[in-house]
Order: sequence, then C-alpha cells, then structure tokens
Amino acid sequence: MEATAYDLSIQCCGKSMSNPARGITKSGYDLNGKSREQAMTISSNDLPLGTKVYLTFDDEQYNGVYTVRDTGNMQEGVFDLYVGDFGEKVSQTAIDFGRRTVEVKVMP
Repeated sequence: MEATAYDLSIQCCGKSMSNPARGITKSGYDLNGKSREQAMTISSNDLPLGTKVYLTFDDEQYNGVYTVRDTGNMQEGVFDLYVGDFGEKVSQTAIDFGRRTVEVKVMP
C-alpha cells in the first residue's frame, strides 16, 4: 500500500481551530492537541474503522501499531497517517512525509 500524511491544518482537514468539529475523526476520536505517538491513527477507505494494523516503512521512525479512526478522500490502496496537531498551517512534517510505500499487516 501507499501512505500520505495529514495534520489538523486547514489545508489538510479544512477546519479552523474555532470549528467544533476540528480534529474529531469519523469514529469520534479527538485528535486535538495529540502527537502522532499519542494518537497512532490512520485514515482509510479500505479498512473498517477500529481496525488495528502494524505498519512497516523503510524509515523506521513511523513503524508501529495504528488504529483506523477516520475515513477520507484517498484512492484505493492509499491511507493517510496522522502526524500531529501543529495548528492551522500545514506542518513541515506532513509535507516532508510525502507519499511512501508501506507494508501493512492487519492485527488480530
């Protein structure tokens, strides 16, 4: 599969900090103020909400167990990895992540 990254910026999510829906995922999980490590969240249209997956990247920094907590406008075979809440402007972390290949293992 392939992965892109998102944060809670207006560019990524379309909601300002004053919007009460900002950072609330489709599953109801609140990402506001959370780092990637605290949330370990991905957005996927291929896997059901609540699915736990182990992701393996070439860059081990992002390896780990994530939970599908959101859906989005990704194409089939692509998911979005939450990288943190950096305010209203898109973060350099999300920009630098780009688009990466990832091995996905669905956890039991």
